[in-house]
Amino acid sequence: MLPNKRKATEAILATPNKKPRIPSYKPSKSSIPTSMRDQPTTYPWDSYQDAIVVNSVEFSDMQQRVGAEHYSYMLSCQKHYKHICVGFDEYRYNGLKIEDLPELDDNDDDEEQDLVQQENLDPTINTTRPPDPPPSHYAYPHPIYQATTSNPAIPLAILRIAQKNLSSISFDSAIAHLPNLAHADPLPKLTSNISPEDIKYKNRDNAIRLNVAFLPEFYNDGRHALGYYTLSQASSSNSSPMNARRRMVGACLFTPCTIRDLEVYNLVKFMYGRKHHGVEGIKSVGVRQGRWVEKDVVEDWDEWSLMVKVVGRVWQVRLLLLMGGQEDGNTAVDDWV
Repeated sequence: MLPNKRKATEAILATPNKKPRIPSYKPSKSSIPTSMRDQPTTYPWDSYQDAIVVNSVEFSDMQQRVGAEHYSYMLSCQKHYKHICVGFDEYRYNGLKIEDLPELDDNDDDEEQDLVQQENLDPTINTTRPPDPPPSHYAYPHPIYQATTSNPAIPLAILRIAQKNLSSISFDSAIAHLPNLAHADPLPKLTSNISPEDIKYKNRDNAIRLNVAFLPEFYNDGRHALGYYTLSQASSSNSSPMNARRRMVGACLFTPCTIRDLEVYNLVKFMYGRKHHGVEGIKSVGVRQGRWVEKDVVEDWDEWSLMVKVVGRVWQVRLLLLMGGQEDGNTAVDDWV
């Protein structure tokens, strides 16, 4: 005989489970090992969030707990986890309390907006589609300025120029993942009276060294190419004989730009201050301690050719894919140069 409804209901509601007290762990900076504080990556306890969800189905004491209640219970019973983030903001900021994060200057957005307003957009330039590069690297005749940097302010300035000159593409993700900047760090403060190279930054032990390149009059509409990229050497264990002497392009971003764009963001230095010489009077772009690489100098040919291929082939293919182009025989991703 089936039990009556009253007794069944009483059996279920008579002894409700007591909700466990969830520990509220809010680490301060002092509780984080020194070796981990400045790492531009996630902290080890971030992976425990997934581990708790996966392990929760492997415990036997779960018949009376389901959904959010069961998840909360599992948070409280994992005694072997030293650090547990129980709040979204705490997890988002790698275990740091929000009040421990660097203070943001409320004037940052206003100052960057002032820079944007200084950009005089040429009405004859179409920013909704990328300009065309030279048909081949042999057809490009100009020297290229090359430098390296770890300062995140320089790629940020380049990205700001890209937002103007490639207006149909969103660079929000690239700005959110700026090289050599931790997730919780504020963006460098770009101003109209200081070069991005002179903006102070934290020099990390595992900082990425970016190659910065400026290619004068690279595009068919007369604009220059400016950007950054990383290279890695092919290892003998995972590369084909054809790629044994080649290098692979990692991070890569280039944008068309004008001399005015470079001036607005303080990325250009002229010889003897003579701006009227145009490209011919440029001493450096982005980073002062760089050099001009000549096409017709034998010792420079390999590096000169490599940079033209990075911008004219590797970046061009990535740009087409970013704009929704389908990968085919003509747009296959080939990052070897």
